[in-house]
Amino acid sequence: YNLRAKLGDVLHDVYLPDKKDNDVPSAVTCDPKAGGLPYLLSDSSAQDTLAPSLLLLYGEVEHTGYYEKMTHRAKIASLLQYLWESHEHRSAFKRITQNKDSFIKFANGIMNEMNSLI
Repeated sequence: YNLRAKLGDVLHDVYLPDKKDNDVPSAVTCDPKAGGLPYLLSDSSAQDTLAPSLLLLYGEVEHTGYYEKMTHRAKIASLLQYLWESHEHRSAFKRITQNKDSFIKFANGIMNEMNSLI
């Protein structure tokens, strides 16, 4: 689980745009063939699979340890919020509800997160 959780961290740290302390050049994060759009928005495979994969990962980081889990989930939540705000990923979010197992893992992760904050 730790390796998969780190993948979420890398996606956040490298590909999430508009971070003030981002040392990654835009040539790495943006697709020149798509008019400079970030790869998270322009890549068709990202549009189909990234949001469902991140939601599944949100539930799976439960097994990484308390403090690590909180850090991983904060980064995954930032990515999910960014994807939710883009129209390119809306259909993927709608399809997520059709996969009950993945959605239940995500919902359990949210509930566990809320319980730990209380």
